[in-house]
Amino acid sequence: MFESMINSLHQMFKELESKILISLDAWTSPNGFAFIAIVVHYITNDGRFGTSLPRL
Repeated sequence: MFESMINSLHQMFKELESKILISLDAWTSPNGFAFIAIVVHYITNDGRFGTSLPRL
C-alpha cells in the first residue's frame, strides 16, 4: 500500500508544471499520543489549488 501511494504521488508531481510546498504540523493529544501531519500544496496544471495529505 505504501509503495503504491508513493508511486501515485510521484507520477502526479512529475506531471505538475508548478512547484510544490510541503508543510508539517506536529502535536500531542491530551492523552499523550504524538501526531505529525505532512501536507503538500500545489497548483494543478489547469490552475486549481491542490492539497495532498499522504498517508504514511
